[in-house]
Amino acid sequence: MSLFNFKRQAVSVVPAAPVFATEDHFPELKEVVTRVTPFDSAAAKAVCFAQYSATGTFTEANDNYLAAIGYTLDELRGVAHANLVESTSAAGPEYPALWSRLRQGETVTLRYGVVVKADAAVTRGTNDMADEVWFQSTFIPMLTATGTLASVTEVATDITAYHEQYVDMQQELEARTAIQNVTSIVSWADKKGDITDINQMYIDVSKFPREELLGAPHSITRHADMPKSAFKDLWNTIGHGKIWRGQIKNLAKDGSVYFVDTVVAPILGKNGKPQRYLGVRYELTKAELARQHMQGIVDALDKSLASIEFELNGTVITANGKFCEALGYTKEELAGKHHSMLVEPSYRDSAEYREFWQKLGRGEYQAGQFKRIGKGGREVWIQASYNPINDEMGRPVRVIKYATNVTDQVRAQQALEAAVTQTQGVVKAAQDGDLTQRIELDGKAGSIRDLCAGVNDLVENMAGVV
Repeated sequence: MSLFNFKRQAVSVVPAAPVFATEDHFPELKEVVTRVTPFDSAAAKAVCFAQYSATGTFTEANDNYLAAIGYTLDELRGVAHANLVESTSAAGPEYPALWSRLRQGETVTLRYGVVVKADAAVTRGTNDMADEVWFQSTFIPMLTATGTLASVTEVATDITAYHEQYVDMQQELEARTAIQNVTSIVSWADKKGDITDINQMYIDVSKFPREELLGAPHSITRHADMPKSAFKDLWNTIGHGKIWRGQIKNLAKDGSVYFVDTVVAPILGKNGKPQRYLGVRYELTKAELARQHMQGIVDALDKSLASIEFELNGTVITANGKFCEALGYTKEELAGKHHSMLVEPSYRDSAEYREFWQKLGRGEYQAGQFKRIGKGGREVWIQASYNPINDEMGRPVRVIKYATNVTDQVRAQQALEAAVTQTQGVVKAAQDGDLTQRIELDGKAGSIRDLCAGVNDLVENMAGVV
């Protein structure tokens, strides 16, 4: 009668004459071998067998088993199997229940580690785990006619190499998860988008308790400002098995707003369709609010001031509409050109101009009233500040200029100064007795023309008296 009957989990034996199971004795073991060697067919040629007493001590082992752990059969006989099990396996959830399950007649499949003989660890010498061997084993109980445990046969495959890879992958995964939990807001969702799991940061940022989040749709934190089109795009993307990324404005339970840079990845099933979703978010509320505040300032400046941005060497990066309007160029005509196109040739070739950009390159602020040449050679006057922009280390990286077009004011000032000079000339001539001099009124307007005309009338009246 065969000791193994795979239509039942346990068979009857004569307890007084336990027989050690080998592959030669039991062709039925091929089914077990197939079940416990999932990695490749070559593994089936190196199947390990061991047999234990009802109390869990070794009674027999084949050469493959002995070679794997480095002991001889004489050294193993009578030794409790538990004495060789490595610490993590012994403390795990499965091994402590192994022998009670076997005594109940249950066949048990288990992955566990065995501490190899000390000198055997040196000869194995594969890596830092060479003092252990890991088995994928099936333990088969042999029961007596009365249902008590007579012996146990173990059919095992040495999976140490695969286990080492598994441990490396598990440690890497644990490290990645730990980093992710520190830096990211993480959630898992089912196919409908309902939340199935979250990390602590999700709770901390959203201010929702775990029990309210689990089972709820992700829209539980949706802010009314978020357009429906954004979420339509999200679901269309991940529904087709692709990763979606975007910035989302959310609403916390206490009514506060928070912003997240969100990445949602679909987890595909064997049919190639999404089965669940992983969402990883990076909170950027402070940065986003600061950006919005700064953008508000920039927009306000952009509406009121002309601005142009330069590389440190004076090459134009971009300019706003007011600057283009003042100088008569388009953004495209300015971008990539040097600032020197906006100054007079004599100034462009001067040491003063070279020093001007050298100072900016050192991060020195420059401000004042400047004469610039617009498109077509038109003279333009600006009141401007050239502001070096530094990186996080305080090093200048570019220059931005804010300016006001003061051409009309400068021309008015120049006209006033010319009128004053001309007036002084006419008055001086009158004092010297020459009442024939007059101020030229062509090109003059407004109060300056009125002033000059008044001086001319005065001289004219004086001439009439004389």
